[in-house]
Amino acid sequence: MASGLCPSLDNEPSTFADAQDNSDPQYHTFRSGLPALLGLAAAHLACSSVASRLTTSPRGKAIFIAAFATLMLLALHGISTFKIYLILALNYYLATMPKSPVVARVWPAALIVGNMAVLFLNHRYEGYRLGGVHSVFDPLVSRISQLRPRQILWNQH
Repeated sequence: MASGLCPSLDNEPSTFADAQDNSDPQYHTFRSGLPALLGLAAAHLACSSVASRLTTSPRGKAIFIAAFATLMLLALHGISTFKIYLILALNYYLATMPKSPVVARVWPAALIVGNMAVLFLNHRYEGYRLGGVHSVFDPLVSRISQLRPRQILWNQH
């Protein structure tokens, strides 16, 4: 439907790839990573199907979900996965520890503020470098350099 008024409509795309607008970096990154995302979804579905045949108990399903999530976190974030789990465990402990009634009233807000502080500090210092904690971790990180944390960019223009 060529109108002559809008040159972008004059040439209709011949394939789906021609119709994509990759001018936005966020959508370009998503579209270029879509085959990997679909492959990961297919792998999860296949592994989940096998796991459901091997065990029907809720505990077995929970173990599969936890193991698959851990493997995916290791693939995405490398050694930082252990730091993520440490933060989660600390957060769980702080949320479930016994508190007096007075503290219990303000505790949810305190946890939210504390978690926001962790997020801002993570962004400011570009993650949690093990070598910065203690020099004993430097050889560990260099030995498993293939498990480097990946930086995930959100809304980068």
